Amino acid sequence: MTRLFREGRSKTVRSCMSESCAFVRAMEDSEQTNEDRIALLKKATERHVSGYKEAITGA
Repeated sequence: MTRLFREGRSKTVRSCMSESCAFVRAMEDSEQTNEDRIALLKKATERHVSGYKEAITGA
């Protein structure tokens, strides 16, 4: 796993992206259903993992 960090840049991982902001807004919105919130959480985590993989591989 450490070989990925040789050329990667883990410090460039962004925690605040549009997907995570959408999830937070849904949590504050009383009109959103739990199913909608779960779907937005999954989107946010998938985007975060994708960005993390791009960063550690130097993309």
